[in-house]
Amino acid sequence: MASLPIGSTRPAMKNLNRHVIPLVAINWYSLGLELLNSEHEKSLEIIEENNKQDIQYCCRKMFSKWLDTCDNATWDQLIDALRRVNLSDAASKIESLLQQDATTMESRSTAVGSKRIVQQNILEGLDISTCRDCFYSCQL
Repeated sequence: MASLPIGSTRPAMKNLNRHVIPLVAINWYSLGLELLNSEHEKSLEIIEENNKQDIQYCCRKMFSKWLDTCDNATWDQLIDALRRVNLSDAASKIESLLQQDATTMESRSTAVGSKRIVQQNILEGLDISTCRDCFYSCQL
């Protein structure tokens, strides 16, 4: 699950902002050095210089820079980087959020699948040729 691309789970991104950034903001620069290659160290310095008073904003900018420069950014990469800079609590929080997202998506998928099966069974019992209005009103 964690190897999903970062942008592929919208609820996780929302929760990243709400729950994880506050945990990692104090070490955003070290995390940025882990996530970005050395050629982007100057970018981190600029982020820090321009936003010294707001470390959460710095952290968001660092994540934005990482996502802009890394075509294949994954949750695994982020989790591994967090552990390398001794932010295991944040790594565990992300894993937990991803698991919650997976459970939610699985529940929604099961509900949608069940609805489709019920609708299919109903339609199989109808003679569509004699019930054109019904056919057009069905939302499959």
